[in-house]
Amino acid sequence: MSNSQPSASGTRWQLNVTEKIVAGYLALAFFSFGALLLALFAIHSQAAISRGLVNRDFKAVGLIRDLRGNLAAQERLERQFLILHDSDLLSLRQSRSQEFSASWKALALLDLDDILPLHTTAAALMRQQETLGALLQGNSPAAELLLEKELLPLRSTLDKGLLEASHNREALIDRSLQQLYNESDRAYRFTLVLLVVGVAIGGGIAIRVVQSIRHSLRRLTEAVRDTAEERFNPSLHEIGDDEFGRLAGEFVQMGIKLRDLKRQHLDANPLTHLPGNLAIERELERRIASGEPFAHVYIDLDHFKAYGDRYGYQKGSDVLAFTGELIRRNVEVNGNPADLVGHIGGDDYLVLTTPGCAEPIARSIIKEFDEARKTFYTSEDCADGQYEGIDRFGEKRTFPLMSISIAIICSDNVINPTRHSISAESSKMKEHLKQLPGSNYLVDRRKR
Repeated sequence: MSNSQPSASGTRWQLNVTEKIVAGYLALAFFSFGALLLALFAIHSQAAISRGLVNRDFKAVGLIRDLRGNLAAQERLERQFLILHDSDLLSLRQSRSQEFSASWKALALLDLDDILPLHTTAAALMRQQETLGALLQGNSPAAELLLEKELLPLRSTLDKGLLEASHNREALIDRSLQQLYNESDRAYRFTLVLLVVGVAIGGGIAIRVVQSIRHSLRRLTEAVRDTAEERFNPSLHEIGDDEFGRLAGEFVQMGIKLRDLKRQHLDANPLTHLPGNLAIERELERRIASGEPFAHVYIDLDHFKAYGDRYGYQKGSDVLAFTGELIRRNVEVNGNPADLVGHIGGDDYLVLTTPGCAEPIARSIIKEFDEARKTFYTSEDCADGQYEGIDRFGEKRTFPLMSISIAIICSDNVINPTRHSISAESSKMKEHLKQLPGSNYLVDRRKR
């Protein structure tokens, strides 16, 4: 089916490559079929004219010629017999008379208009010839008188009529032959014109298709090169809306997706391989724009800096990686397939899920983290439940074991949620949670 492509003046329909090829073939087939039909009609008409010429006109001219010759031959034989009285001449004359009757019957069957007036004369002549045949066998004077008084005038009248009919028929043959020639010439010209027009249209379409394919392939090559070089600005209307254009568009879309994946990969935290700030911000903005209820789960490790100062950055990195995997695993079990688990940076993590899954996720994270944190410490620190270290102000103080704080804000409790307002409120909740002993989560249930 045809695809449409908008233009400045409205909607312009554009055929794809397959439809162009089919259109060219149909145009060529249409004109070729027209030429064939015209040729067949011309042949049929010429065949009808030829049949008329062969079965009527040429046959009539031949019969008329034979009849006129027969009349002259009978007269010559009769005069010879009257002089020579040779019985063989009578036999020949009788044979000629029979031939005349047979030829006249054949001519009468053709039902020619110019022969109809001669039927009475021919009938009278054939009767007189029979009478003459009988007289020739025994009464020569009476036969000679009948020949002079009756037969010769009838033969003369019939011969003149046959001669005129022959001229008319020959003129008709000339006109029929001229008509046959004219129709043949006209059919030839029209057939040639139709074939030339069909080939021209089909060839023109073929040339346009080839040019379109070359143009589309060139644009497709450019689109692929642009995709490889991460330039995603080709005009899809310039590419075209045929199969090649759509393929080029798919390459562009694929390149855009690959670019986004690359950015996500570059944005991902190298330690936990979780999406970073760009992916988090994009997904948060998408959920806010969609209006679908969601839960913003902000997760932070308490006393992580003191742990890193005491056990070193490698142990701290191990804890961050473990926590990221712990959060991802618990969201996978208690959340939804579309949930986002991100690593903001340092010991801060974020989960975007549905409101109903937020608390089960928070509880399972806290439970598993508290059970696993003893493996982070030495047996002495673990037994004491605390250790001494230097705080951020350079003062020596006692730090408890690490815990985890989780602040949950549900969008359906916020009238006009924004990324900044949710982030700021989560930070306030986190500071409040850090003042509490152990691991805790808090859900902001206030309507704001």
